[in-house]
Amino acid sequence: MTLLVFTTLALLSAVVGSVPMTTHITHERRNNHSSRHWEKRNRLEPRDVISVQIGLTQRNLDQGHELLMDVSDPDSENYGKHWTAEQITKMFSPSHESINAIREWLVESGISADRIGHSLGYEWIHFNATVQEAEELFQTKYHLFQHGLEPRNTIGCDEYKVPSFLAQHIEFVYPGVALIGSMKKSTKRSVQPEKHLAARGSSYNQAATGPCDDLDLITPTCIQHIYKVPKGDKNAPGNSLGLFETGSWYSPTALTSFLANFTDIPPETTLLNITIDISKTHFDRPNDNGEADLDVQMALPLVHPQNITVYQVDDDYYTYYGRVAYRGMFQSWLNAIDSTYCNYTAFGETGNNPNVDPTYPDNNQDPSNPDGEIPEGWYRGPPQCGTAKNTNVYSLSYGWDEADLPYNYMHRQCNEFMKLSLMGTTIVASTADLGSAPGNLCDPNFLDFYHAVSQYPANCPYLLTVGATQLLPGLEEVGLNNNGMASAGGFSWNYTRPAYQDKAVQDYLKKHQDLDRNRFNSHGRGFPDVSALGWNVLIVYGPDKQVEAQAGTSV
Repeated sequence: MTLLVFTTLALLSAVVGSVPMTTHITHERRNNHSSRHWEKRNRLEPRDVISVQIGLTQRNLDQGHELLMDVSDPDSENYGKHWTAEQITKMFSPSHESINAIREWLVESGISADRIGHSLGYEWIHFNATVQEAEELFQTKYHLFQHGLEPRNTIGCDEYKVPSFLAQHIEFVYPGVALIGSMKKSTKRSVQPEKHLAARGSSYNQAATGPCDDLDLITPTCIQHIYKVPKGDKNAPGNSLGLFETGSWYSPTALTSFLANFTDIPPETTLLNITIDISKTHFDRPNDNGEADLDVQMALPLVHPQNITVYQVDDDYYTYYGRVAYRGMFQSWLNAIDSTYCNYTAFGETGNNPNVDPTYPDNNQDPSNPDGEIPEGWYRGPPQCGTAKNTNVYSLSYGWDEADLPYNYMHRQCNEFMKLSLMGTTIVASTADLGSAPGNLCDPNFLDFYHAVSQYPANCPYLLTVGATQLLPGLEEVGLNNNGMASAGGFSWNYTRPAYQDKAVQDYLKKHQDLDRNRFNSHGRGFPDVSALGWNVLIVYGPDKQVEAQAGTSV
């Protein structure tokens, strides 16, 4: 009997010793605020098979800023030595240590090696598992969750755990606490999209005769005169300025008229057009909001004989009915110009966020005809990834208030802007047209009554942000503040002030010591970086070729 006891203990010791004894720690726990519209339903069946993804921690993201400054500072010996895509991947992709540690843990836990796969850049590891296997791996319980406002469902858990020795290697696990269920049918939104554009002025019948003779109608010639922009005479093959557009389509008819009447550019000049996640085009659309006409007509005279590439992004549903509800307007564009971004993981975000971004194929019904067929303007293909040619410079005239988007979502995109900048891409963004904050934030009943706000993506320190000015008689240039429109400026709450702004901001704060520091973040990224004319600029609008004055930081 004694021998049997000792033998049994020895066998148990051998078995226990062969399995790694690990301490699991909570990696993520549900935030009740972020999931307030989701209702927990049934527990999943143990035998159900689910697809599990483990997002791996990116390396060296904390070094990204300094690496970018190293190639951007004229005093640096590495100035202008931009990185290749391969160098970017090598620097920021997960380490071999992370990849191997997670694979070994999975195999030791019963997930065979032939079931384990990975994304192209090893940003995440994936495998199929039964619910029981996944619950044991992450010490959790999986349920079905249903959205209370929209016809969506997904699976998830309230919290999950990972081995303590793996926590530093894991960014997130899906299914997990992030509820990103797919849309099963249309949500019936009929919200008209908002865009901060100047109200269109009266029609004008003729242009100014001199460079800046008419301050009510600023021509391209005046802009070139004010800023001493030389006439372009070089055209590098394949080089063009990228213009981001969403929900607004320029009019080729208006562009031809503009070129013929207000520039010496051949009126038959055509632009390069790239559509992203779009199935139907709308060039020369009547009653467009004019943003795209403004952008192409202001840009082309400054860069000609270089050309312009217009990146037209997202389908008819998401640029109209879904414009306010799905505010991630830059995601589809970034996916298309950089294939490594599509499934890139950072700050707990991987790929598109269906609560913010468009979801393709677009299976939404037309809210104006919910029982009809899905319209042809709804893009039914897969999201485009790495399909669009990149340009060296981009101009973004769109954005939302900083508080309108999730914090981690913005940081992931801002990191992508940093990586693009490392590769030599310059991105220019407007700051918006409502001063330090929209007027409704001055209402004492409003939560943020004491706070100035900033615009995204202009708050990201890796973009060149541009404000607007106006001309006074005598060609005096002052900050735009006219007729209810004011060039936005201030400081970000989400991003700290980069070192390259220290002197300018410190001088500003010293000069304006009477400012209430409780209303803005004096340690945040300041904006704009530069400003230029943005009031009463001439454009030809729409297929009816109406000459108008436009305004705003979009200029």
